[in-house]
Amino acid sequence: MRLIWKKSIMLVLAVMLISSLALFGCSPAAPTDVSGLEQQIADMESEISSLTQEVASLNQEISELEIPAAPTPTPTPTSKPASVSVSPVEATNPVKTQHTFEAIVKEADGSAAEGAEVQWILNRFADAVGDIVEVSNPTKLDNSYAISEADADGKATMTITSTREGDTDVTVFVPGIVDDSKHKVFAVKHWVDMMVDWPQDAVNKIGTDHTFSVKVYKATDKSPLVGVDVKWTITDDDPNLTFKTPSSASNSVTTVTNASGIATVTIQQATVTAGDNTVHMDVLSAGGTVLFSQDVNKKWLSPSLNILKEGPSSVELDLPVEYTITVRNDGAETANSVKVVDQIPEGLTFVSSTPSGTVSGATVTWNIGDLAPDASSKIVAKFTAAKFGEWTNTVTATSAEGITAQDSAALNITAEAGLHITKTGPATVTQGDDIEYTITVTNTGKIAAANTVVTDTIPAGLTYVSSTPSATVSGSTAKWSVGSLDAGDTKTFKITFTATEVGTLTNRVEATATDTAKAEAAATTEVVAPKVPNVSVTKSGPPTIYLDKTGQFTITVKNTGETTLTNVKVTDTLPANLSYVSSSPTGTVSGKTVTWTFASMAIGTTQTITLQAKSTGVGSFENSVSVTTTEGVSATAKAAGEVTAETGVTMQLIDTLDPVAVGSQTTYETTVTNQGVVAVHDLKIEFQLPDEVSFVSATGPTAHSVAGQTITFADVATLNAGQAIKFTVTVEADSAGNVVCAVTRSYAEFTTPVTSQEGTTIYVP
Repeated sequence: MRLIWKKSIMLVLAVMLISSLALFGCSPAAPTDVSGLEQQIADMESEISSLTQEVASLNQEISELEIPAAPTPTPTPTSKPASVSVSPVEATNPVKTQHTFEAIVKEADGSAAEGAEVQWILNRFADAVGDIVEVSNPTKLDNSYAISEADADGKATMTITSTREGDTDVTVFVPGIVDDSKHKVFAVKHWVDMMVDWPQDAVNKIGTDHTFSVKVYKATDKSPLVGVDVKWTITDDDPNLTFKTPSSASNSVTTVTNASGIATVTIQQATVTAGDNTVHMDVLSAGGTVLFSQDVNKKWLSPSLNILKEGPSSVELDLPVEYTITVRNDGAETANSVKVVDQIPEGLTFVSSTPSGTVSGATVTWNIGDLAPDASSKIVAKFTAAKFGEWTNTVTATSAEGITAQDSAALNITAEAGLHITKTGPATVTQGDDIEYTITVTNTGKIAAANTVVTDTIPAGLTYVSSTPSATVSGSTAKWSVGSLDAGDTKTFKITFTATEVGTLTNRVEATATDTAKAEAAATTEVVAPKVPNVSVTKSGPPTIYLDKTGQFTITVKNTGETTLTNVKVTDTLPANLSYVSSSPTGTVSGKTVTWTFASMAIGTTQTITLQAKSTGVGSFENSVSVTTTEGVSATAKAAGEVTAETGVTMQLIDTLDPVAVGSQTTYETTVTNQGVVAVHDLKIEFQLPDEVSFVSATGPTAHSVAGQTITFADVATLNAGQAIKFTVTVEADSAGNVVCAVTRSYAEFTTPVTSQEGTTIYVP
């Protein structure tokens, strides 16, 4: 049975192949002349006849078999196909993937040609690739030829695949279509060893950048494909979108895959607003042909601010007003750095708020911070109704993204017919100074205030000086007759007094008008006694300065008064035996006078001056300094001392006979010389004799005394500069040896003793 069916199928295929060749105007071998063609046709007819006989023989064999009766099949709907189309006509796919072609068969009236036979033929040429995988309502005959049947929608499908790169040419043939110009259509599938990972649709906050990445790699081994061009095109440019990286002024840019097979592009909003954009992506061949395409959507989300200001619609003048401000983010993204600004109308005075705001002129600003989606923030702001009239209070919320919202609240500030008066002036003045008060009277009613009069009562301790406009002064009152003051009108008056007494003074003022309640106000000023200026100065310096040496003097000036001193002038007068060297700060030198000037000195502050002066002559000195100020206060100080010179006393000791025999005499002589430039005083001389000698006699400018081996001369009161004096002591040698005689001297200017020695040899004759 199997053998019979196999032979039958083979015969059918042979017949169909021959029929197909005839159908498409082909022959197994292309003839080169007419006689050859006629011979081929004759051969084919003979082969067909032979195959027909074999089919008849097979039918006989089949009829002799006992085959169970098959169920009666459902009749196939009859149709009259008139046209066929295929989709896609041309496409590219990665190797080792599948692709499905869809054929649609229609009747002449455009309805589906259900049941129409559709033949799928993969045309085999030199480098053709691809195989049939499956077909709908299938009758797949082999990998390059299959038959399917159109479904109720007139559709039939065929799926193919390929393991290598190349092209698959597809012929779709509907034998039921009579018109041979319409019974077949063609398609081509390009197979490439390439796969593409496309970016996903993305959602970003407005104003931010976004980077798309396309990855291109081989379908066979997944290795990256480098140097592949990827073209990016903005196809939906509302809101306005641009390419940031790489930068491009057009709506299209091409990037190349890197070593990882990735090509990227960064987009940014040219117009920052919510909306959607579409970016089309094409992966191109080396020749620029589009291989793969995809669209990606970018959705831009934005915060959405809503602000509401709630408060009273009407309030009386001078009463408090409270508003509640609520700002909310109704958007899908966080609103960053939200700021709320309230524009204060002229009729309101800001008092406080929760949270605290920043007041600048006629605005109050609150920095709310970030508001997440559906989050809100509340502000309670308190004002005072300060001016009659109708006012609009507008509040605006803005975010860092440029989102704004605004709301306004209208307020009518009313008052009964009446007057409102204020008086302002300084809180503190000094006795003898002038005081200027400002008086403002306003009609806060809705009708004119007739016969309006403003009266200022002058308290004791104030003396009237002037007023603007000029008032009528009588005794302790000053009056202005205003006349009719229209509703909402304001009049301003200025009045000046001299403060004559120390104490707290209250200056009262009232405004009256016909049929209108009196309005009163007062200003209180503290009059203080004038502040007394004062200054002190001290000066210190060395009590002794050596000749031609420098001494440092320190001058300290202090504001010891109750007011600031101005134009503080410090003058130092140097004595005759001192000359200016330098000072800090630097002063102005004129002869023996050095001057420093300080623009001002606040209460309690000091200025310290250091002065370097060089001594030029021996003797006492007195260095004086004085301070004067614009305020008329002054002070003086001085530093006294003496200039002395360095002393230069020398001493020489000799023996007149050396060596000396026992029993003989020698004399020790010492000469003291003042080589300095000044005299020395109270010169002391003392000889210390060795034990091997005996004192014989002594000479010198002063008397002497002997105590054992010590000979002391009385003090020489003065040894003038350049003067030399001699002292001698004669001794007798008592015993042999090497002996030493010592002389010590000191004086008032150099009290530390200085010793000179002389050695002598004593021998036995």
